Amino acid sequence: LCAARTGLVLVAAPQLDLDGHEGLVLLQMANRKRHSVVRALAPGVPSVSTAPRLLHCGRERVESSLIELGYPRERARRLAHASNGGFSYRLRLIQELSVQPEWAASGDAADLAVASLIGRWSEDKSGDREVVEKLSGNSFGEWTTRARRLLAKVGTPLTLNGQKWRFYLRHEGWFALGSRVTEAQLTDLRNALVSALGEPQEALDMPKDERYMASLIGKSSKYSSGIRGELAATVAMLGAYPEPLTQLRAGVAEGLASVVVRELLDDHDWKRWAALNDVFPALAEGAPDVFLEQLERWIVKSRSQVQLLFEQEGPAMTGTSYFTGILWALETVAWNPALLTRTALVLAALAAIDPGGNWA
Repeated sequence: LCAARTGLVLVAAPQLDLDGHEGLVLLQMANRKRHSVVRALAPGVPSVSTAPRLLHCGRERVESSLIELGYPRERARRLAHASNGGFSYRLRLIQELSVQPEWAASGDAADLAVASLIGRWSEDKSGDREVVEKLSGNSFGEWTTRARRLLAKVGTPLTLNGQKWRFYLRHEGWFALGSRVTEAQLTDLRNALVSALGEPQEALDMPKDERYMASLIGKSSKYSSGIRGELAATVAMLGAYPEPLTQLRAGVAEGLASVVVRELLDDHDWKRWAALNDVFPALAEGAPDVFLEQLERWIVKSRSQVQLLFEQEGPAMTGTSYFTGILWALETVAWNPALLTRTALVLAALAAIDPGGNWA
Protein backbone atom coordinates (compact mmCIF):
# COMPACT_ATOMS: atom_id res chain seq x y z
CA LEU A 1 0.00 0.00 0.00
CA CYS A 2 2.82 2.40 0.82
CA ALA A 3 4.24 1.80 -2.65
CA ALA A 4 0.97 2.64 -4.43
CA ARG A 5 1.31 5.64 -6.73
CA THR A 6 -2.22 6.99 -6.05
CA GLY A 7 -2.41 9.19 -2.96
CA LEU A 8 -4.06 7.31 -0.09
CA VAL A 9 -5.00 7.88 3.53
CA LEU A 10 -3.33 4.98 5.37
CA VAL A 11 -4.60 4.03 8.84
CA ALA A 12 -1.93 2.13 10.77
CA ALA A 13 -3.08 -0.82 12.83
CA PRO A 14 -2.21 -0.38 16.54
CA GLN A 15 0.06 -3.43 16.52
CA LEU A 16 2.37 -1.91 13.89
CA ASP A 17 5.63 -0.66 15.37
CA LEU A 18 6.07 2.58 13.46
CA ASP A 19 8.91 3.68 15.73
CA GLY A 20 11.17 0.75 14.83
CA HIS A 21 13.42 0.47 11.80
CA GLU A 22 10.87 -1.26 9.52
CA GLY A 23 8.15 1.14 10.61
CA LEU A 24 10.29 4.16 9.83
CA VAL A 25 11.05 2.72 6.40
CA LEU A 26 7.30 2.36 5.78
CA LEU A 27 6.68 5.94 6.87
CA GLN A 28 9.47 7.16 4.60
CA MET A 29 7.95 5.27 1.66
CA ALA A 30 4.49 6.66 2.41
CA ASN A 31 5.90 10.17 2.64
CA ARG A 32 7.75 9.80 -0.67
CA LYS A 33 4.52 8.67 -2.40
CA ARG A 34 2.64 11.58 -0.76
CA HIS A 35 0.25 9.40 1.26
CA SER A 36 -1.31 10.61 4.50
CA VAL A 37 -0.78 8.38 7.53
CA VAL A 38 -3.11 8.14 10.53
CA ARG A 39 -1.46 6.35 13.44
CA ALA A 40 -2.82 5.16 16.76
CA LEU A 41 -1.49 6.68 19.97
CA ALA A 42 -0.34 4.49 22.82
CA PRO A 43 -2.73 4.32 25.80
CA GLY A 44 -2.29 7.28 28.11
CA VAL A 45 -0.91 9.69 25.51
CA PRO A 46 -2.86 12.88 26.25
CA SER A 47 -2.80 14.58 22.83
CA VAL A 48 -1.70 14.13 19.25
CA SER A 49 0.89 16.90 19.69
CA THR A 50 3.08 14.49 21.62
CA ALA A 51 3.11 11.85 18.88
CA PRO A 52 6.48 11.43 17.13
CA ARG A 53 6.75 12.74 13.57
CA LEU A 54 9.13 11.65 10.82
CA LEU A 55 10.58 14.85 9.43
CA HIS A 56 12.16 15.25 6.02
CA CYS A 57 15.88 15.88 6.41
CA GLY A 58 17.80 17.61 3.66
CA ARG A 59 21.54 17.16 3.15
CA GLU A 60 22.48 20.24 5.17
CA ARG A 61 20.40 19.16 8.17
CA VAL A 62 21.76 15.61 8.09
CA GLU A 63 25.34 16.87 7.81
CA SER A 64 25.01 19.34 10.71
CA SER A 65 23.29 16.72 12.89
CA LEU A 66 26.04 14.16 12.29
CA ILE A 67 28.69 16.75 13.12
CA GLU A 68 26.86 17.53 16.37
CA LEU A 69 26.92 13.80 17.15
CA GLY A 70 30.71 13.75 16.82
CA TYR A 71 31.22 12.52 13.24
CA PRO A 72 34.27 13.99 11.45
CA ARG A 73 33.19 16.82 9.16
CA GLU A 74 34.25 15.11 5.92
CA ARG A 75 32.53 11.81 6.81
CA ALA A 76 29.39 13.71 7.79
CA ARG A 77 29.44 15.51 4.44
CA ARG A 78 29.84 12.28 2.49
CA LEU A 79 27.13 10.45 4.46
CA ALA A 80 24.69 13.32 3.98
CA HIS A 81 25.43 13.46 0.25
CA ALA A 82 25.27 9.69 -0.27
CA SER A 83 22.05 9.14 1.70
CA ASN A 84 20.02 11.75 -0.15
CA GLY A 85 17.77 8.99 -1.46
CA GLY A 86 16.02 8.02 1.76
CA PHE A 87 15.99 7.23 5.44
CA SER A 88 16.51 3.49 5.19
CA TYR A 89 19.70 3.83 3.16
CA ARG A 90 20.96 6.59 5.46
CA LEU A 91 20.51 4.24 8.41
CA ARG A 92 22.37 1.42 6.65
CA LEU A 93 25.25 3.74 5.74
CA ILE A 94 25.64 5.03 9.30
CA GLN A 95 25.46 1.51 10.72
CA GLU A 96 27.86 0.31 7.97
CA LEU A 97 25.45 -2.43 6.90
CA SER A 98 25.54 -3.91 3.41
CA VAL A 99 22.03 -5.28 2.98
CA GLN A 100 21.32 -5.85 -0.71
CA PRO A 101 17.91 -4.39 -1.69
CA GLU A 102 15.47 -6.79 -3.32
CA TRP A 103 15.27 -4.81 -6.56
CA ALA A 104 19.02 -5.23 -7.10
CA ALA A 105 18.74 -9.02 -7.03
CA SER A 106 15.77 -9.29 -9.40
CA GLY A 107 15.74 -10.23 -13.06
CA ASP A 108 15.37 -6.55 -13.88
CA ALA A 109 18.71 -5.59 -12.35
CA ALA A 110 20.44 -5.12 -15.73
CA ASP A 111 17.81 -2.60 -16.83
CA LEU A 112 17.98 -0.85 -13.48
CA ALA A 113 21.77 -0.62 -13.82
CA VAL A 114 21.30 1.31 -17.07
CA ALA A 115 18.75 3.59 -15.39
CA SER A 116 21.19 4.10 -12.52
CA LEU A 117 23.99 5.17 -14.91
CA ILE A 118 21.71 7.78 -16.50
CA GLY A 119 19.98 9.00 -13.34
CA ARG A 120 17.35 11.23 -14.96
CA TRP A 121 15.95 11.74 -18.43
CA SER A 122 13.07 13.59 -20.07
CA GLU A 123 11.01 12.09 -22.87
CA ASP A 124 10.59 15.50 -24.54
CA LYS A 125 14.35 16.07 -25.01
CA SER A 126 15.94 14.53 -28.10
CA GLY A 127 19.38 14.39 -26.48
CA ASP A 128 18.03 12.51 -23.47
CA ARG A 129 16.40 9.97 -25.76
CA GLU A 130 19.70 9.49 -27.62
CA VAL A 131 21.55 8.80 -24.36
CA VAL A 132 18.95 6.25 -23.29
CA GLU A 133 19.16 4.47 -26.64
CA LYS A 134 22.97 4.39 -26.59
CA LEU A 135 23.26 2.94 -23.10
CA SER A 136 20.27 0.57 -23.20
CA GLY A 137 20.89 -0.78 -26.70
CA ASN A 138 17.17 -0.43 -27.45
CA SER A 139 14.99 2.04 -29.25
CA PHE A 140 13.54 4.66 -26.93
CA GLY A 141 10.06 3.19 -27.32
CA GLU A 142 11.24 -0.30 -26.35
CA TRP A 143 13.17 1.05 -23.37
CA THR A 144 10.20 3.10 -22.17
CA THR A 145 7.95 0.04 -22.30
CA ARG A 146 10.42 -1.89 -20.14
CA ALA A 147 10.86 1.03 -17.75
CA ARG A 148 7.10 1.35 -17.29
CA ARG A 149 6.97 -2.32 -16.28
CA LEU A 150 9.60 -1.59 -13.64
CA LEU A 151 7.44 1.23 -12.26
CA ALA A 152 4.72 -1.26 -11.33
CA LYS A 153 7.06 -3.29 -9.09
CA VAL A 154 7.12 -2.56 -5.37
CA GLY A 155 10.21 -0.82 -4.07
CA THR A 156 11.84 -0.11 -7.44
CA PRO A 157 13.71 3.24 -7.14
CA LEU A 158 12.34 4.57 -10.42
CA THR A 159 9.73 7.33 -10.75
CA LEU A 160 7.89 9.03 -13.60
CA ASN A 161 6.46 12.53 -13.25
CA GLY A 162 4.83 13.62 -16.49
CA GLN A 163 7.61 13.02 -19.01
CA LYS A 164 10.44 13.13 -16.51
CA TRP A 165 12.06 9.89 -15.32
CA ARG A 166 14.30 9.59 -12.28
CA PHE A 167 16.32 6.85 -10.61
CA TYR A 168 16.29 8.44 -7.16
CA LEU A 169 18.71 6.17 -5.24
CA ARG A 170 21.85 6.99 -7.19
CA HIS A 171 24.41 6.19 -4.49
CA GLU A 172 22.67 3.02 -3.31
CA GLY A 173 22.05 1.96 -6.92
CA TRP A 174 25.73 2.42 -7.76
CA PHE A 175 26.82 0.03 -5.01
CA ALA A 176 23.95 -2.42 -5.50
CA LEU A 177 24.01 -2.56 -9.32
CA GLY A 178 27.65 -1.83 -10.14
CA SER A 179 28.39 -5.50 -10.82
CA ARG A 180 25.97 -5.30 -13.77
CA VAL A 181 28.02 -2.66 -15.60
CA THR A 182 30.24 -4.16 -18.32
CA GLU A 183 33.29 -2.86 -20.17
CA ALA A 184 31.30 -3.17 -23.40
CA GLN A 185 29.08 -0.34 -22.16
CA LEU A 186 31.97 2.04 -21.47
CA THR A 187 32.46 3.31 -25.03
CA ASP A 188 28.78 4.24 -25.27
CA LEU A 189 28.95 5.75 -21.78
CA ARG A 190 32.02 7.86 -22.66
CA ASN A 191 30.37 9.16 -25.84
CA ALA A 192 27.18 9.98 -23.97
CA LEU A 193 29.06 11.84 -21.23
CA VAL A 194 31.12 13.94 -23.65
CA SER A 195 28.15 14.72 -25.92
CA ALA A 196 25.73 15.71 -23.15
CA LEU A 197 28.13 17.59 -20.90
CA GLY A 198 30.09 19.23 -23.73
CA GLU A 199 27.08 20.49 -25.68
CA PRO A 200 27.57 24.15 -26.74
CA GLN A 201 25.02 26.58 -25.31
CA GLU A 202 23.52 28.81 -27.98
CA ALA A 203 22.57 31.35 -25.33
CA LEU A 204 26.25 32.22 -24.90
CA ASP A 205 26.27 33.68 -28.43
CA MET A 206 23.73 36.29 -27.33
CA PRO A 207 24.51 39.59 -25.54
CA LYS A 208 24.80 38.83 -21.83
CA ASP A 209 21.86 41.05 -20.87
CA GLU A 210 19.58 39.13 -23.27
CA ARG A 211 20.55 35.54 -22.42
CA TYR A 212 17.67 35.12 -19.99
CA MET A 213 15.38 35.16 -23.05
CA ALA A 214 17.21 32.32 -24.81
CA SER A 215 14.59 29.64 -24.17
CA LEU A 216 11.81 31.99 -25.28
CA ILE A 217 13.33 32.37 -28.75
CA GLY A 218 14.10 28.69 -29.25
CA LYS A 219 17.74 28.61 -28.10
CA SER A 220 17.34 25.68 -25.73
CA SER A 221 19.52 22.66 -25.07
CA LYS A 222 18.77 19.29 -26.62
CA TYR A 223 19.63 17.76 -23.23
CA SER A 224 17.67 18.35 -20.03
CA SER A 225 19.41 19.91 -17.05
CA GLY A 226 18.43 16.79 -15.10
CA ILE A 227 20.32 14.35 -17.29
CA ARG A 228 23.37 16.67 -17.41
CA GLY A 229 23.54 16.83 -13.63
CA GLU A 230 23.12 13.09 -13.17
CA LEU A 231 25.63 12.17 -15.90
CA ALA A 232 28.13 14.46 -14.19
CA ALA A 233 27.38 12.56 -10.97
CA THR A 234 28.18 9.35 -12.89
CA VAL A 235 31.63 10.80 -13.70
CA ALA A 236 32.10 11.56 -10.00
CA MET A 237 31.19 8.01 -8.96
CA LEU A 238 33.38 6.44 -11.65
CA GLY A 239 36.39 8.21 -10.17
CA ALA A 240 35.52 8.17 -6.48
CA TYR A 241 33.76 4.79 -6.11
CA PRO A 242 35.11 2.31 -8.69
CA GLU A 243 34.95 -0.68 -6.30
CA PRO A 244 31.34 -1.79 -7.05
CA LEU A 245 32.14 -2.13 -10.80
CA THR A 246 33.44 -5.65 -10.37
CA GLN A 247 33.27 -6.61 -14.06
CA LEU A 248 35.77 -3.89 -14.99
CA ARG A 249 39.53 -4.30 -14.82
CA ALA A 250 41.38 -2.34 -12.16
CA GLY A 251 41.75 1.33 -13.05
CA VAL A 252 39.29 1.30 -15.96
CA ALA A 253 36.54 3.27 -14.17
CA GLU A 254 38.92 5.94 -12.85
CA GLY A 255 40.57 6.08 -16.27
CA LEU A 256 37.25 6.73 -17.96
CA ALA A 257 36.48 9.58 -15.55
CA SER A 258 39.90 11.13 -16.24
CA VAL A 259 39.53 10.80 -20.02
CA VAL A 260 36.10 12.45 -19.99
CA VAL A 261 37.20 15.35 -17.77
CA ARG A 262 40.37 15.91 -19.83
CA GLU A 263 38.45 15.89 -23.11
CA LEU A 264 35.79 18.26 -21.80
CA LEU A 265 38.35 20.77 -20.47
CA ASP A 266 40.83 20.57 -23.34
CA ASP A 267 38.95 23.34 -25.17
CA HIS A 268 40.20 26.69 -23.84
CA ASP A 269 37.34 28.77 -25.26
CA TRP A 270 35.50 30.53 -22.43
CA LYS A 271 32.17 29.34 -23.86
CA ARG A 272 33.08 25.69 -23.22
CA TRP A 273 33.96 26.48 -19.60
CA ALA A 274 30.81 28.56 -19.15
CA ALA A 275 28.69 25.71 -20.49
CA LEU A 276 30.19 23.37 -17.88
CA ASN A 277 29.60 25.73 -14.95
CA ASP A 278 26.75 23.69 -13.45
CA VAL A 279 28.65 20.37 -13.48
CA PHE A 280 32.18 21.40 -12.44
CA PRO A 281 31.94 20.13 -8.82
CA ALA A 282 31.03 16.60 -9.96
CA LEU A 283 33.73 16.57 -12.65
CA ALA A 284 36.29 17.68 -10.08
CA GLU A 285 35.24 14.90 -7.71
CA GLY A 286 35.58 12.29 -10.46
CA ALA A 287 39.08 13.32 -11.55
CA PRO A 288 40.50 15.96 -9.17
CA ASP A 289 44.09 15.81 -10.48
CA VAL A 290 42.98 16.16 -14.09
CA PHE A 291 40.57 18.97 -13.22
CA LEU A 292 43.32 20.95 -11.46
CA GLU A 293 45.82 20.23 -14.23
CA GLN A 294 43.45 21.47 -16.95
CA LEU A 295 42.44 24.52 -14.92
CA GLU A 296 46.11 25.41 -14.29
CA ARG A 297 46.88 25.08 -18.01
CA TRP A 298 43.88 27.24 -18.91
CA ILE A 299 44.96 30.03 -16.55
CA VAL A 300 48.55 30.00 -17.87
CA LYS A 301 47.90 29.59 -21.60
CA SER A 302 44.55 31.35 -22.06
CA ARG A 303 44.44 34.13 -19.51
CA SER A 304 42.36 36.29 -21.88
CA GLN A 305 39.71 33.57 -22.09
CA VAL A 306 39.60 33.30 -18.31
CA GLN A 307 39.05 37.05 -18.10
CA LEU A 308 36.28 36.83 -20.70
CA LEU A 309 34.57 34.22 -18.53
CA PHE A 310 34.62 36.61 -15.56
CA GLU A 311 33.30 39.43 -17.74
CA GLN A 312 30.17 37.46 -18.70
CA GLU A 313 28.57 38.32 -15.37
CA GLY A 314 25.31 40.08 -16.19
CA PRO A 315 22.99 42.44 -14.32
CA ALA A 316 22.17 41.52 -10.73
CA MET A 317 18.53 40.59 -11.41
CA THR A 318 18.74 38.76 -14.76
CA GLY A 319 22.44 37.99 -15.13
CA THR A 320 24.39 34.80 -14.48
CA SER A 321 27.88 34.21 -13.17
CA TYR A 322 29.67 31.47 -15.06
CA PHE A 323 32.61 30.96 -12.70
CA THR A 324 30.75 29.89 -9.54
CA GLY A 325 30.94 26.22 -10.54
CA ILE A 326 34.73 26.45 -10.66
CA LEU A 327 34.77 27.82 -7.11
CA TRP A 328 32.51 25.03 -5.83
CA ALA A 329 34.74 22.51 -7.64
CA LEU A 330 37.84 23.93 -5.97
CA GLU A 331 36.17 23.54 -2.60
CA THR A 332 35.42 19.91 -3.43
CA VAL A 333 39.05 19.27 -4.43
CA ALA A 334 40.41 21.10 -1.37
CA TRP A 335 39.01 18.44 0.98
CA ASN A 336 41.95 16.30 -0.15
CA PRO A 337 44.95 17.46 1.97
CA ALA A 338 47.34 16.46 -0.79
CA LEU A 339 45.66 18.92 -3.19
CA LEU A 340 45.05 21.79 -0.79
CA THR A 341 48.17 23.80 -1.73
CA ARG A 342 47.54 23.50 -5.48
CA THR A 343 43.93 24.49 -4.94
CA ALA A 344 44.92 27.59 -2.97
CA LEU A 345 47.38 28.64 -5.68
CA VAL A 346 44.73 28.22 -8.39
CA LEU A 347 42.27 30.28 -6.36
CA ALA A 348 44.88 33.00 -5.94
CA ALA A 349 45.57 33.00 -9.70
CA LEU A 350 41.85 33.38 -10.43
CA ALA A 351 41.57 36.21 -7.91
CA ALA A 352 44.40 38.03 -9.70
CA ILE A 353 42.49 37.86 -13.00
CA ASP A 354 39.03 38.69 -11.62
CA PRO A 355 38.09 42.18 -12.91
CA GLY A 356 35.44 42.64 -10.20
CA GLY A 357 31.65 42.76 -10.46
CA ASN A 358 28.55 41.83 -8.48
CA TRP A 359 30.18 38.74 -6.91
CA ALA A 360 33.04 38.73 -4.41
